[in-house]
Amino acid sequence: MRHELDILQLTTTRKILGVVILVVTALSYYSLFNIMRESIRYFSETEDYDLWVLSEIEVWFYNTIYACIAITLGIANAFQFIINRPLRISRFGTIRSSILNDQRVLNWTFIMWASKLGYIVGLFFAIYSVFYEFSLFPDYCILFVLFVLALHLQVWTHILRYFKLPILKTQLLGFLFLIISGLGLGTINLIDYKMFNARVLKKNIAYNYELIKPTSEIWEYNTRFSRTITTYLVNKKEQDNDQPFLIIDNKTISPPDLKAIVQKRQRIIASTLKNSLRLHLNINQSISMDVVNDIIVQAVQTGIKYVDYAVLPSEKEVSRSMQKYAVIRVRMLDYTRNPSLDSLINEELQIITLDVAKNQILINGVATADILFSIELKEKIVQTPNYYLRLSYEEDISYQRFIAIYSRIRQTISTMRDEYGQANYGSNYDRCEPDQRKQIQNIYPLYLEDMTYRSKFETFKNNPTNE
Repeated sequence: MRHELDILQLTTTRKILGVVILVVTALSYYSLFNIMRESIRYFSETEDYDLWVLSEIEVWFYNTIYACIAITLGIANAFQFIINRPLRISRFGTIRSSILNDQRVLNWTFIMWASKLGYIVGLFFAIYSVFYEFSLFPDYCILFVLFVLALHLQVWTHILRYFKLPILKTQLLGFLFLIISGLGLGTINLIDYKMFNARVLKKNIAYNYELIKPTSEIWEYNTRFSRTITTYLVNKKEQDNDQPFLIIDNKTISPPDLKAIVQKRQRIIASTLKNSLRLHLNINQSISMDVVNDIIVQAVQTGIKYVDYAVLPSEKEVSRSMQKYAVIRVRMLDYTRNPSLDSLINEELQIITLDVAKNQILINGVATADILFSIELKEKIVQTPNYYLRLSYEEDISYQRFIAIYSRIRQTISTMRDEYGQANYGSNYDRCEPDQRKQIQNIYPLYLEDMTYRSKFETFKNNPTNE
């Protein structure tokens, strides 16, 4: 049995208080939702000053959804206040208690559900950087809309269940009020998210400079962060031809300053780990190798033995959060401390020269097309037992061009190792036993010397003032 609204005997004061409760409750919930969202964004900040950045349209959408939910809960609370005054012991008093209980259960259930969901989403977004891989907007925005609609219908169904009101008209008017008020409240940004973005991103190198990494088919993860000096060699935005910036610890330095930074890091870590200190180079792909080799020579002369060239894995299944750790690790020779390899090469090894220019590649002086480089290099290695690869390139070629060739050389040898392992041991090289891998390495070793780097090193060694 449904009742007329007049049975509530509402006074003007009670109506005003109901409106006040609606507004206060809606603003409180709206503030809570905004704080929860920004808290998740705060904890999503990564070690390299990246975070879950929302676009203008995303902020507007989430604010509108928050506003609609907050207003719906405000209506529910206002309705509870209005009917929570039994006039006498009667069936209608029992009905009002039923409505009141239903609304309270609804509100507390929503708060409990939203808290758990917020905790889970926050956990994944903040700790595992899920925002790199997964976005609720726009792929799943319909779920938010359906949730608002279901909550709205739930509240008004309870009201219409007990009062004589035109159902369709009331629902439409309630929904129209929800849309208008939700759009209005959603325009209010209680937290300056742009200022928060700017505070974090002003320290983000990739955001403030031009840093596009080249892709590579071969790579590994750099996981030993305590032994790594993360270095950036970048350009200004939209100015690839300007003087590159060398940045370490968010400070722009000159190449000679690198020596002091390496020595400071060596003093911090244990003496047994000094020789394993690495330089993790994040280089904009358009920068010339002349500049890159200047930096590497400075580092090697200070005691760095390994350089990690940062690349983007060519495999699409590699998560974006892990892409920043993908590198090509290279052992750099210190020609000051190491004896010359030329005598060993002349006696035991046969040299295969690889000369790289901007538009062509020469294998032992014979030009080959880029598309056929891997095939012809493989044939040359098969024909040359005890081979030794010497890579030379024009210093003005880009880092992108260098990585493209260098990674294909490494990939060719890796492929040949896998083929040998499959043919002789039934497994790829990585899955073979240690003694089997050692035998495969002896057949297809990675003897690769960067002669352009060597020339640069010897120039610096003979002219210390260049440092």
